Amino acid sequence: MVKVTSRFKSHILVSGGGHPVNAKSLLGLLTLGAIYGTVLEFSAEGEDAAQAVEAIRSLLKKWKEKQDEV
Repeated sequence: MVKVTSRFKSHILVSGGGHPVNAKSLLGLLTLGAIYGTVLEFSAEGEDAAQAVEAIRSLLKKWKEKQDEV
């Protein structure tokens, strides 16, 4: 997630039902305490926000497809 979000200039946040954290920060993501099945909410603001959201969507889709293979 950090590798993907860090490519963008936009400010990207993710929340797992609590306080939103910077999606470009590994430490921030770890503090979410998200486990399998946690609903995450993403938001992005900035010049490349649409591209950032699409990249996140694509990454999550790939993760889900891999999970379905197991």
